[in-house]
Amino acid sequence: MEKINYLLPEESAEMTLNQVKSLRQIEGRLRKLFGLKNYQEVMPPSFEYTQLYTALESNGKTFNQEKMFQFINHEG
Repeated sequence: MEKINYLLPEESAEMTLNQVKSLRQIEGRLRKLFGLKNYQEVMPPSFEYTQLYTALESNGKTFNQEKMFQFINHEG
């Protein structure tokens, strides 16, 4: 069988099934712990507008848009 090489961003990571299982167990323990202290989970948006990050530029620091994944909506 031919091995397919996918183009993955260098910032991304792949996990084995055991790593995923371990991560979910840790997440479960943390959710339980935070729940006991009356913390609630917040789910931020999956996507943000590019303008958000360029607006956050300050103190001479700039955001490199070339390293950002951008989804273009050709319909406006």
